[in-house]
Amino acid sequence: MNTKQYLGGLLVLMISGFLGGAVMTTFLYGKPVFAADQRKVISAQEFRLVDSKGKTRGSFGIHNGSPMLGMNDAKGTLRAALALGQHGSPDLEMDDAKGTLRAMFLLHSNGRPALDMDDAKGTPRAGFFLHSNGRPILVMSDAKGTARAGLGLTKHGSPGLGMFDAKGNLRAVLALVPHRSPHLDMYDAKGTPRAFLFLHSNGRPALDMDDAKGTPRAGFFLHSNGRPTLEMDSADGKVLLDLGAVNLRYISSGATEHRRANSIVLFRKSGRVLWERPKP
Repeated sequence: MNTKQYLGGLLVLMISGFLGGAVMTTFLYGKPVFAADQRKVISAQEFRLVDSKGKTRGSFGIHNGSPMLGMNDAKGTLRAALALGQHGSPDLEMDDAKGTLRAMFLLHSNGRPALDMDDAKGTPRAGFFLHSNGRPILVMSDAKGTARAGLGLTKHGSPGLGMFDAKGNLRAVLALVPHRSPHLDMYDAKGTPRAFLFLHSNGRPALDMDDAKGTPRAGFFLHSNGRPTLEMDSADGKVLLDLGAVNLRYISSGATEHRRANSIVLFRKSGRVLWERPKP
C-alpha cells in the first residue's frame, strides 16, 4: 500500500468512526447530537486512531499551534508526520524505528521545495533543493554535517560539480563553461583559484597556474598544430620564458614566426628576446 492509499484509508477510517458515532447516538437517543449545535461539524483539538491493543497508530490534531497528521508503528512510535511549520509552509517528516528524524520534504517560507536526508544520528547528510533562481542543487555532507560536495546547474544552465574541504571551503569545481568545454578549477584554502585544466572551444587542452594573488604565472598547452608549449610569466603577467613550439611576433611588422618544437626563448620584461636556442 502506498502513502496516498494509506492516508486515504486513514481518512476513511476516521470519517467512518465519526459517522458510526453519529449512527449510535441516533439509535440510542433518536437523533444525532452535534457539539455547540453546529450541524455537520465536529470540533476537537485531536483525533486518535488506536489498534486492538490500544496503541495509537494515527492522529490528527493541533501540535505547537499548527495542524498535524501523524502515523505510528505497531510499537506506538511516531514514524511519519504531515504538518504546517511555523510560517505556514507544509512539511512531511519521516522517522526511523528509534524516532530519529531521517527524511524531510518541505517548502521553505519563500516557497522553494527541498528534500533533506539525515543519518542515524540525525546529522544532515544530503539535501536536494531549488535555488532562489530556480536552479536544482544536490548537496552531500560528511558525518559532521559539513557540505563536502555539490552538484547543480550554473547560471548559464551548464552542469557543475563542486568539492569542499573539511572546513566547508570550496576547493575544486568541475563544470562545462558556456561554450560547452569541460573546465576543472582548483582553489587554495583561502578560496583563491590557483590552477585550471580545461579544453578551449577549439578542443585544445591547456593547464594554467596562478600565484596567491591570482596572477597567471605558468601555462602548458598545445598549439593548433598539436605542438606542446610551456610558458612562464612574471608577477606582472609578462612572458619571461617559452619552452617548446614558440610563436614569436615581431613588434615592428606584426608578423609571426613559428619556432621549432624544441625551442627555448627567454624574454626581457619589455617583451624583446633576451636569449634563444636554437637560433633561426
